Amino acid sequence: MIFKNTLFIAILIGISHFVSGQGDIRDGYIIDNQGDTIPGSIVYQTNAKNFISAIQIIDGNQTKYGPHDILGYGFNNYKHYVSGILSGEFVEVLVTGELNFYKGNEFYLMKKGHQVHKVRTSRAQLGASGHINRLEPTRWQRVVSHLIMDCIDDIYEKVYQASLREKTLTELVIEYNECKGADYKDYKSHIPWTKYELGLSVAAVRSNLVTEGAPGGYLSEIYESNNISAGLYLGINAPRISDRINFQVEALYIQNSFEATVIESGEVWEEIHYTSVDLRSLSLPASISYSFPEKRIGAFLEVGMIYNYNFERSSYRNTDTYVSGSLSNSFESEPFTVDHTQIGYWGGAGLAKTIGNIKTKLALRYYSLPNLNELDNFKANVNRLGLNLIVIPTRKKRREAIQKGV
Repeated sequence: MIFKNTLFIAILIGISHFVSGQGDIRDGYIIDNQGDTIPGSIVYQTNAKNFISAIQIIDGNQTKYGPHDILGYGFNNYKHYVSGILSGEFVEVLVTGELNFYKGNEFYLMKKGHQVHKVRTSRAQLGASGHINRLEPTRWQRVVSHLIMDCIDDIYEKVYQASLREKTLTELVIEYNECKGADYKDYKSHIPWTKYELGLSVAAVRSNLVTEGAPGGYLSEIYESNNISAGLYLGINAPRISDRINFQVEALYIQNSFEATVIESGEVWEEIHYTSVDLRSLSLPASISYSFPEKRIGAFLEVGMIYNYNFERSSYRNTDTYVSGSLSNSFESEPFTVDHTQIGYWGGAGLAKTIGNIKTKLALRYYSLPNLNELDNFKANVNRLGLNLIVIPTRKKRREAIQKGV
């Protein structure tokens, strides 16, 4: 068990080194102060750093630009940033038109004519009783209402009952530009708000049943079972918010047969205990996955919870007692009662590769499922180490580059 845990940690460290050496470098462009677009490789930094600087790589050399050095920069088919809207920072362009919509590091911005308005949350105002006055419009709602009230009806329903989210505000800005008959551009129109992936999941799994503090001495401390699990995979993410974070859930069938023999002996007697535990289970692992950039090959980490339902379960014990070499007694019993359900945790790391219209993910995973037994006088836990393959059919990649104008 110690060896397996050490191996798992070593592989995680190896993937981390692989990822740190690869970096997140994407195809993009720089717009210089003369308005010329210079294509090239751009480093995709953390969201906060993308608002501060742009890093372009030419012939292996990095050049760092601040908001005063260029008019803007961006990543093909993804995000576009400009300077000159907010002093000392880049902002991400979401919609341009008669009413423009931008995203800053900690707030949104709307520009109408030459005026730029910050759209952000503010501390809720307290009523006379000291409680939050939820009927009082917040500052951002008043700002947005003022900007669109010359063309949009039902302000109360569309603004005062809305939440401060990119999707909500984008739809309001687009509706206003359409109402005014203005030409506008939604820079992320080709990126869905929510993306679903459905695929098949199969794994080679080594499961260990570990007992601690079992009475009687007839149970082995560890049982092993090698099996195949198979089922369905569902991945959900919000590409407009982040193309790195993914929520995923799987429904997997797995069958385990654990068995072991324990021998106890004295001067003239010997007891041979044979025990087995048979399980047929439906496992539902749910997790958050973080994907690192994929060039020729990508990497990802995943961590989450797992619900395990043992819809068929049994345990069996046979003990033969020998005295002076002769069988004197034999009996059968149930060593412990197996519980229907287990809730545990799991984590994994792996590599991803898209081949044509097929996305593949290969991961090493470790699952911990405690409390297999219903009794409290000892512990019976199941641990799994699996090599998991997920196959996801994908749509053909879009190859059109977005326009890079402001």
